[in-house]
Amino acid sequence: CSGLTSVSIPNSVTSIGNFIFNGCTSLESIVVESGNSKYDSRDNCNAIIETATNTLLAGCKNTTIPNSVTSIGDSAFSGCSGLTSVTIPNSVTSIGNYSFYQCSGLTTIFYNAENCADVTANSYVFGYIYRSQNIIIGKEVKKVPNYLFYSLGNAPTSVISQSVTPPACGENTFNSDAYTAKLYVPSDAVFSYQFADVWSKFSSINGLDKPITGITLSESDVTLKVNETKTITASITPADATIPDAYYWTSSNSNVATVNDDGVVTAVAGGTAVISANSCDGGDVVATCNVTVKSNKATSISLSATELKIAKNGTATLTYTILPEDAEVKTAEWIVSDASVLIYKLNGDGSILIGGKSEGTATVTARTTDGSNLEATCVVSVGAGAVEGVDTAAARIYTANGNIIIAATEDGEAAVYDFTGRLIKSVPVASGDSAAVPVTPGYYIVKTGTKTQSVIVK
Repeated sequence: CSGLTSVSIPNSVTSIGNFIFNGCTSLESIVVESGNSKYDSRDNCNAIIETATNTLLAGCKNTTIPNSVTSIGDSAFSGCSGLTSVTIPNSVTSIGNYSFYQCSGLTTIFYNAENCADVTANSYVFGYIYRSQNIIIGKEVKKVPNYLFYSLGNAPTSVISQSVTPPACGENTFNSDAYTAKLYVPSDAVFSYQFADVWSKFSSINGLDKPITGITLSESDVTLKVNETKTITASITPADATIPDAYYWTSSNSNVATVNDDGVVTAVAGGTAVISANSCDGGDVVATCNVTVKSNKATSISLSATELKIAKNGTATLTYTILPEDAEVKTAEWIVSDASVLIYKLNGDGSILIGGKSEGTATVTARTTDGSNLEATCVVSVGAGAVEGVDTAAARIYTANGNIIIAATEDGEAAVYDFTGRLIKSVPVASGDSAAVPVTPGYYIVKTGTKTQSVIVK
């Protein structure tokens, strides 16, 4: 389902099966109706994270899993290429198979679960990412599950353990490639890690002598239009910190704005988000920038007519106009109130061709599709009788006895077209005279000078 961009889940849904959104690489939001007894809309990406059974979740970015979540199901984030950082909170006690499998954009893993159960061999929790990662183990972590980081495609760039006491590990918590990464630990804990099981395998164990104590961003407030980008730079204190790049970026609402590893913010949709640079070397320093995205949604929609009269079996065309000119989405959906009165066909240019099926009255509504839900309506009457005569600057036009009558007020020429635009007849007219054009019942367009008038003939 690579084209699926959003999913709405109503209150009636209480069970979502395994791999339900597998391969939905374009999925940006999963919105759960308020009050759903089983699921809820989480922060950041409106994600469903099942706490009891295995559920797949896709399409989230820079995700901090809420501290109420106790388990992450099988394949929960599998294939989420847009996921660049993830924080696993201390409430999590179990992580399913393939839960972050092939998250090709993942560069920062903040593992902060105090007591999470071991994962099984060949579980591929963080399997085959093939990207340089920074792995951070939180201060309160007492155990890092066996096989958790065993299947990384590449050796991590660095591993940071914030705990003074080396957390317990399984023999296969890391694969052998991981031990080539630099391990950073609190300065007064280097000796302990050098003698701790598993941790002692790291070839380079370094003390965090100078953790980051401050982060300053180049911007504190940014306003963008949808699809615009802005690069935010971060300056750290002290400048000679042990790991000068030991911070990562997050967005509080990636449905509004995303941020990549280089601090490039991309506006996604109208709203507000907070972009944060978060230190991960134990200093717990955060710097933020408020982002406002202005959405160029439609401000108005109008129709080419607000009232129409057509004969039975007659036809007419309606078009819509959406403002402003630079609106992001300038499309509308058509709604006909009574299909027994009107039939319709969509034209390639977005307009609608309506036909009188039976006598009566129906409304035709055009509604914007950009979420603004603006509407414009035309009342269409289908039935016997002619339209009233219409005065224009050039002629008075009316119908009588199967003829279109053009009573001219100035010299010129009049042309009669059918609803497809085909010329029926062109006649000269003189001021004070009238011309009659015989036609069959239907819908016609009459042009006199610069004026155009629609006419219904029974």
